Amino acid sequence: MRQRLTVVALMMAVIWLAAMAPVRAQDRSAGPPDAGRSAPTPAGSAKPSPGPHRADPSKVLRLAFPVAETGFDPARVSDLYSNIVNGAIFERLLTYDWLARPVKLVPMLAEAMPEMAEGGRTLTFRLRRGVMFADDPAFKGKPRELLAQDVVYSIMRHMDPKNRSPWRAQVAGKIEGLDDLYTQASQPGARFDYDAKIPGLEVVDRHTLRVRLLRADFIFLHVLATNNFGIVAREVVEHYGFDEIMAHPVGTGPYRLDKWVRGAKILLAANPSYRGFVWDFTAGDDPDDQRLVRQMTGRRMPAIGRVEISIIEEPQSMWLAFQGGELDLIATPPSFIEKALGPDNRLLPELAQRGIGLHRSLDPDMTFQFFNLRDPLLGGVSKEKIALRRAIIMAYDVDEEIRVIRKGQAVRTHWMAPPAIVGHDPAYRSSQRFDPALANALLDRFGYRKGADGYRTLPDGKPLSIPIYSTTSSIERERDELWKKSLDRVGLRVDIRKDKFPELLKQSKACQVSSWGAAWIAAIPDADYFVQLLYGKNIGERNYACFANEQWDALYEKDPGVARWPGAQPPVPRHAPADGGQWRLAAGHHAVPQPALPAAGAGVQEAPGAACRLHVPRPRARAPGAMTAFVVRRLWQMVPTLAGVILLVFFLFNWVAGDPATILAGLVSDKEQIANIRRQLGLDLSYPQQLWLFVQQVLTFDFGASWTTGESVSRIFATRLGPSLTVLVPLLVLDTGIALLLALAVARVRGTLSDRLVMIVCTAGMSISILVVIIVGQYWLAYKLGWFPVQGWSEQGWRNLLVYAPLPVLLGVIVSLAPNVRLFRSFILDEIDQDYVRTARAKG
Repeated sequence: MRQRLTVVALMMAVIWLAAMAPVRAQDRSAGPPDAGRSAPTPAGSAKPSPGPHRADPSKVLRLAFPVAETGFDPARVSDLYSNIVNGAIFERLLTYDWLARPVKLVPMLAEAMPEMAEGGRTLTFRLRRGVMFADDPAFKGKPRELLAQDVVYSIMRHMDPKNRSPWRAQVAGKIEGLDDLYTQASQPGARFDYDAKIPGLEVVDRHTLRVRLLRADFIFLHVLATNNFGIVAREVVEHYGFDEIMAHPVGTGPYRLDKWVRGAKILLAANPSYRGFVWDFTAGDDPDDQRLVRQMTGRRMPAIGRVEISIIEEPQSMWLAFQGGELDLIATPPSFIEKALGPDNRLLPELAQRGIGLHRSLDPDMTFQFFNLRDPLLGGVSKEKIALRRAIIMAYDVDEEIRVIRKGQAVRTHWMAPPAIVGHDPAYRSSQRFDPALANALLDRFGYRKGADGYRTLPDGKPLSIPIYSTTSSIERERDELWKKSLDRVGLRVDIRKDKFPELLKQSKACQVSSWGAAWIAAIPDADYFVQLLYGKNIGERNYACFANEQWDALYEKDPGVARWPGAQPPVPRHAPADGGQWRLAAGHHAVPQPALPAAGAGVQEAPGAACRLHVPRPRARAPGAMTAFVVRRLWQMVPTLAGVILLVFFLFNWVAGDPATILAGLVSDKEQIANIRRQLGLDLSYPQQLWLFVQQVLTFDFGASWTTGESVSRIFATRLGPSLTVLVPLLVLDTGIALLLALAVARVRGTLSDRLVMIVCTAGMSISILVVIIVGQYWLAYKLGWFPVQGWSEQGWRNLLVYAPLPVLLGVIVSLAPNVRLFRSFILDEIDQDYVRTARAKG
């Protein structure tokens, strides 16, 4: 059960909202598989722009994603974050009227809604003329208009076995002839024929497309409105190839990908080829909608020229960046809810005074903990395996997660389809509940006995450890602790396995993850969109539980949802989706799960989340004297630190190091000599008196005399400090600089032959004794070659620096370079993926 912050737009899709200068988009996703809910240009409800329009490049919207993207090919990505960006780059045939209640589809690339015939089986789309793709080298310098054949090609790509599209199920079994092409391409050595003529996808003319369905399916229109069915050009896909196309999205939308640093920074720039439009929507009775209409009506879009997206996984880093004015809008991280909201869930006054705004609402999404039914430990449908999965679910306290981890910003649900979705049943209650006593009894009944260490074993007596996968985010770490606490209740040992979200997503599709918490948000306002997660033919795409059951599949394929929609729009509540999942809510906290389908062993848990969005103006200037106050506070903080150091040194000197008087007196001494030395050193005084004398010495920099030479320690410092600094400062600068440059170089090419060779040399260098380096270096460089003096020192500082210091500096660099290169390389590799580094990269 993995919790996720979903991204929701206030009125339009997140990134496309960048086109609306006064209305800011909102990111709040942190989770796995999602339908792309992003950024369309609302045709039909918006008037065409009266002339060429260019967004203002000086206007920048700064957002943050809490999880890294995977790429920008609409047919192949399934994560929310990539799809948000795709929605700003690619357009679809249809989109949603952003303010309509209930939800209403409107044209986007189509001139109008499709003409229907044969009871809805035949759909005829007429495309807008003059819609141009963004300029790209794939077009060889020529303008490229979007045509009907591009729509056919984009739909066909979802059926190409090579692409392994996670959205294939949305068109599979629906379009005449398309499944036959997929079957042929699935044969060994076969390739998908994009030039084949398909009865169900007929290009009538350059701007007209006719789609023939196997049966009437009004959900299909909503499929065409999702970001994953954004229109691409065949030349672009073939020009960049299978791998590189992920990094070269070329569409007709309002933005284009300007720069991408994987997992760190995404920069979008306004597309100069985009046609633009005039904002013209009609609000209902909602005050927020009415205020938006007053603000936006008549404005030419897009207005914002650039969108900067930073990948910031740690909530603290994101919150501090928002507080410091480095982000314009965030989803409030759960761990910082108390910093933003009061007990009444209202924005704290100090934030409201800064001009920060808040929007809270409920998301149509769910989170769930899936169990891999093919996993040798947790999978299978035998009674003992089902009992194990049910016990795990009953041991987990969902209410505790809502209360402690989510800070009360989530609600609990029992059915896969969340509220505001056709098919949601508010009266349904899952048979599974939080009941550790029953879970323990169930495990006892099926032979999972406790061993001497208190943890249970398998029925055959072998050790049992429950593998739970999770990402590296901070909220996942909190859930890891809750999982351990939960499974400890029933005597199950937990094995937490961490990995990055994109990697876990790939492994889940390959049925290689035993159990992971995933999330799903509505891209289509129908329960079918959620139930498909357990459809057997979706294994390898989004059926991460790898659940296959013939009876379940037969029920799913009957598709009772088709008859629910009598040709118009589904009767959804006020909070309706915008652009296939961009619900007209603000961003916020995602769902908290509750088990379902326990008999099937899928261990599904789901819930819609309470959403919370913050946006902030630019930070005000720092108050006068703030730096002085900061310095004073830091100096005051030194006092207890210094006192602690003094006490520690005094303790170690008196109780750990032994009696100084005995050490100084030597082996041949008597009690009278030792007593005399103790009096001279003041060691015959009480411990409080000794401590006070020690503090006085420290504060007056009087460190006494050397026990070996009798010379004043202060004089030793004064006479030795110059020569020491003459050698140490150049040594430190050169060694650190060279080692850091080498470490950066090998870290950049880690894993390559160059990296291995440098590490081999460093290991060899560390194996050589320091004395050997010093003796050999002095012998050859000073004695044999005569490049340096063997010994000596001068009263002139410049002469020491140029004549006597170079040899010890050079030898010091040789000695310390190898370990420092290895050390710095390790530090760089550890830190390079940290949030503060990603934030710095994102700011250029």
